[in-house]
Amino acid sequence: MGLFMKFDISALKKDEQVALTMRKIFESFGYRKYKMSRFEEYGFYMDYKSFLPSDRVISFTDIDGKLLALKPDVTLSIVKNAKDLKDGIEKLYYVENVYKPDKNSGKFKEISQLGLEAMGDVDDYTTLEVINLAVKSLEELEDDFVLDISHIGIVMGLLESEEMAGCGCKDKVLEYIVSKNVHDLEKTLASEGVLPETIEKFRKLVTITGSLKSLGEVEKIVANEEMERGYRELVSVAKALDGSGCENRINLDFSIINDVNYYCGIIFQGYVRRIPHMVLSGGRYDKLLQKLGKRVGAIGFALILDELSAYYPEERIVDADALILYDDAVNPAVLYRAAEELTFKGLKVRVENAVPADIKVGKVYKFNGVKLEEANV
Repeated sequence: MGLFMKFDISALKKDEQVALTMRKIFESFGYRKYKMSRFEEYGFYMDYKSFLPSDRVISFTDIDGKLLALKPDVTLSIVKNAKDLKDGIEKLYYVENVYKPDKNSGKFKEISQLGLEAMGDVDDYTTLEVINLAVKSLEELEDDFVLDISHIGIVMGLLESEEMAGCGCKDKVLEYIVSKNVHDLEKTLASEGVLPETIEKFRKLVTITGSLKSLGEVEKIVANEEMERGYRELVSVAKALDGSGCENRINLDFSIINDVNYYCGIIFQGYVRRIPHMVLSGGRYDKLLQKLGKRVGAIGFALILDELSAYYPEERIVDADALILYDDAVNPAVLYRAAEELTFKGLKVRVENAVPADIKVGKVYKFNGVKLEEANV
């Protein structure tokens, strides 16, 4: 039997292209595919609802009386079943659908996402590997992308520093940092009696943007050990990425906070030119593992596949390269072999006894019982 030509991945929808390519890349770095059930016990999600973007979960009663839920999150289930590795790393990736409220409509939506998780003795190499795989995921969408990177330790270290002791507006300050509202940030801190030099550190924190070369400015605002640790981690990442070719696509942005209940170290978000909102989100999330009694580290990310086809429409010119028409008198086995010969040439073939409606084809052939003859239809 002959061999088929290499499959043309461009014939797939954008989300399918990305999932297929990234699966191959993830596996080449030793990540194993994780497959979970569509359902999980409702109580499990309620026990850890602080780690979910919303406490609204679709639930139902199973035939045995158990209260189940459609999964609103994949990482929680992965962590629940993760090995408590003291040495080494458990590396997993997934392509799953989750069910959660849409931010705009408030209605529940089925969302397709691709992600990976590295759990265990997370070191500088593991962190760099995950960041690089996040970059490769964005590159698979398009060349025009940016990965914004931050560190929870730098933001929270300044917020919880000695200079902020007694400040009763920390939640409001955090809100202003996220929104980059420098005016109200300075005004609120001043009203709380925070020293001018500390207010200046907050102003710099919000306004530091640009490439990783801006880390020199971060060093000037380091106020304690937690911030120093965060700064060193970012410097380590910057050094490792130097000369990689993607360092100019990675920017510092300390307004990225994500969920402080969930993340605890380096965090990042990815954007591409065509899509007007974040498409990738991830970071270090040791807190979640600790909550589930696992004393190891973890880092990962998720890429939203759900809307890709809307922003990257198919550019297929035809539905089939060749249409083969036949009548009832033909030998099916001979007809199949004739169609197969065209597929060996890398063509997409449609075999019909009449011209289908609403499809575009390249060449049209008629099968005369022995061979194909080009036809005008």
